[in-house]
Amino acid sequence: MLTVDIKNTRQAILASQPDSLRNQAEEAAQAASVSSEGVKVNLSLKGLEVAGKNQGDADIDESGLPESVRQLLKMIRKLQKELAEANRQLQALMRDRSLDPVQMQKKTAALQARVSALSASLNTVNFGLVKAMSQANLTPDQVGKAMKLLSV
Repeated sequence: MLTVDIKNTRQAILASQPDSLRNQAEEAAQAASVSSEGVKVNLSLKGLEVAGKNQGDADIDESGLPESVRQLLKMIRKLQKELAEANRQLQALMRDRSLDPVQMQKKTAALQARVSALSASLNTVNFGLVKAMSQANLTPDQVGKAMKLLSV
């Protein structure tokens, strides 16, 4: 949740305004009483998704793991998201009864090929992660942290 302290923000804005504007703004501020809690903003699902993209891999970056392991963890997350989206699209397609059988077969085959390719890529990157972790001689705690980051 995003919280904005309007009182402090308003004071900072007022300090930078000319005197005449400052007086008008102060009068308006006194007329409109605002609670000291600030403003609470609820984001839509799309807004939360966009906000999450900006912070998506921050936990991996801050994990203290070797760079090669962090990069592989990021790739795995990306592939997992793409695979989940492709599966969602495939399920939606299977429920769509408006398509004729030929179109349905073509689109289904294309999505199944995408799912297969993403699954193969995910397996390859997972293998690379195991190899990178063994070469980096990670401690059991670091291995646990990497596994925890994968499950997020």
